[in-house]
Formats: sequence, structure tokens, C-alpha cells
Amino acid sequence: MIEWCNANQGFVMTVLTLVYVIATIAIVLLARHSNKIAQANLQTLVDLEREKSRPLIDVDLVPDSIFLSLHVSNRGLTPAYDVQFSITPTLTYLEGHGKNVPLAILDNGLTSLAPGSTTKTLIGSFKELKDANPTLQYTGEVVFKDANGRSYKSPVNIDLRWREKNYYINRNTIHDVAVQLEEIKQEFKFIANGFHKPHVITQDAKEKREEDEALREMVMAEKDSAG
Repeated sequence: MIEWCNANQGFVMTVLTLVYVIATIAIVLLARHSNKIAQANLQTLVDLEREKSRPLIDVDLVPDSIFLSLHVSNRGLTPAYDVQFSITPTLTYLEGHGKNVPLAILDNGLTSLAPGSTTKTLIGSFKELKDANPTLQYTGEVVFKDANGRSYKSPVNIDLRWREKNYYINRNTIHDVAVQLEEIKQEFKFIANGFHKPHVITQDAKEKREEDEALREMVMAEKDSAG
């Protein structure tokens, strides 16, 4: 074997060189394939991180006592910019008597919305909303951007049919408390201006009780005599 190799050195060197070249090409191809896999994995990690930290806009109609408010929330981890809405049928502020006022937030959009924040806009009562849209369903989308200008879309799918024949306990809201405080404030103002005079008992408490007791006994005696 050694003698044959010595006699055919040129052929042996050619074969070895060919094997070396083939092995080198195979190593290069494997390295390129590994690099592609690594790049794909890196891009996947980048995309996952971007999705995890991107803004996420949610639109809903939320009950507030007997009224409904439009809530626009950013549930993502970064601010949302240039938020634009497209909702069908068009939502408006239901002022009553068939008068609907366009909502500036839907017409003009939002310049930005911080993460974790919510902006609220009063719509009207459930009855007014049902009169305006008997289906009680709204669809559409909201388009917004992140800090790098990348655009995103979120679907809008609001269904309020669950509120039909849905009973609730009517509770006083902050508005009711504010009205009562305003009435108390007005009452004090009238007293201070002399329009209302508070009824103050200046009689001694013991004397007042004795007088009330005598009056009660007199009434009871009259009832007994009448019987």
C-alpha cells in the first residue's frame, strides 16, 4: 500500500485535495445554515420583544350607573401615537330629543396616549343608545403608531346586547354627592343672606320636655273622654 502510494503520489494528492475542498465547502454551507438559523432566532426574539412592549389600544363602551361612556385605553407598555378611529355605526354624544353631537375624540383622534392610561367620553343612557342603534353592536378598527413610527391595528367589536333586561342596583354617584353638596352650600348662603332663618329652640331642655309631656297627657285625656 505504501509502495502504491509512493508510486502514485500525484493521484493521491489530487484525491486528498478534492476531499479537503469538499469538506471545506460542506463546513461553509453548514456555517451559513447555522448563521441563518441564528439570525432567524434573533429576529424572532426581537419581534417577540417588540410585540411585548408595543402599545395596545382597547376601545369599549363601559356602564357608569345608568349611563355609558366610551373608554379608550392603552393596555400596552409604551405610548401610542396618532391614534385614529373608524367605528360603524358612528358613535355620538346623545344629548336627547334626537340631537346627537359628534365626538371630537373620534373625529380628530388622539395625538398620544400614555401606557396604562384611559380617556373617557360620555355617550348617554342605554335607552338613548338603543334608540340610536337598535342592534347595539359596533365594529371597526383603531390605527396607531409606536415611538418608532411602526403602525398597528386593533379591531373594535362592541356588543351591548347583554345589557338588555339586565337589572342593577341604582347607587349614588359622585355627581349625586356633588349636587347634594351644592344644595347644602346654597342653603347656607340663604341663611347668611337672611332669606332663611334657622329654627332655634332657646327654651330650657328640661322645661321643654315637661311641656311636651303635659301636652301629650292632655291629648290622651281628650281621647279617653271622647271614647
